[in-house]
Amino acid sequence: MNLDDLIQQVRGEAPLDRLSSAMTVKADLDDLADSLIGHFVDQARRAGHSWSEIGAAMGVSKQAAQQRHTSERPSRRDRERGHRLPVFTRFTGRARAAVREADDAARRLQHDEIAAEHLLLGILAVPQSIGAQVLTGMGVDRDSLLGAVPRGAAGVEHRRRLPFAPSARSIIEGALAEALQLGHNYIGTEHLLLAVFRETGTVASKHLDAAGVTRARVLTDVIQRVKAAS
Repeated sequence: MNLDDLIQQVRGEAPLDRLSSAMTVKADLDDLADSLIGHFVDQARRAGHSWSEIGAAMGVSKQAAQQRHTSERPSRRDRERGHRLPVFTRFTGRARAAVREADDAARRLQHDEIAAEHLLLGILAVPQSIGAQVLTGMGVDRDSLLGAVPRGAAGVEHRRRLPFAPSARSIIEGALAEALQLGHNYIGTEHLLLAVFRETGTVASKHLDAAGVTRARVLTDVIQRVKAAS
């Protein structure tokens, strides 16, 4: 993405309208950059690297790295209590409904966290959404996906709200990137669906691959449907 690409995302007829729109694009990019750095900080921590090593790689002190990525990002306990990612403020009503349906699907399958396959099930549970229409138009239905997802052990004790697995967090954060690439100032089910392809090896990606659904096909269909709806 270069400056010309960013300029194309700015909307408005008057100069001040375009300036306001540019500030929104900047905020989106700031969110995306924070998510990008946080993603790789999490990877480094899971690989066993110390905060001193992480700080050195970032060009900041150990204390600065630790404070930034433990105070600004929700803790596991917070996520388990239902705290959501900042990008949810940009979700459309149908995208929010898809996430709620994903939570419900995880519970019904006796799983203790929301993963990529639950998000895909959630999208399909909102039939009026662009994401669901793209999937059903390509022959993907919710029942077949349900049959491909292994059930968890009976009697799993569910929290009030389930936490997101790493695959689901990556998809939700990736949806913002997909929206930016398409020049959209919102995050819809279509962006969630496109972001599913960023996480390979999941039940969701394998199911789509088996059905012959590729990112290129989805992107073409999404662009056509969004254009027709505008």
